[in-house]
Amino acid sequence: RVEIIFSNNIAGKVNIEIMDLQGKLVYSETNDSKSKVILNVSAYQEGIYLIRMTAGNHSTHRKLVITR
Repeated sequence: RVEIIFSNNIAGKVNIEIMDLQGKLVYSETNDSKSKVILNVSAYQEGIYLIRMTAGNHSTHRKLVITR
């Protein structure tokens, strides 16, 4: 499982996307009120993924490595 915690200064909707290294979108969610999101990644294959979080005009990327 992956836990994403948002800082208190983020207001409004946050779009969370997970993509594999080929750029294929494997997960997408829009979150508008939670300060924490828990993602179940147990069905994903081992490997490296990119998480993109976008709120308004601000965007950030993080690397996600899944190993078993």
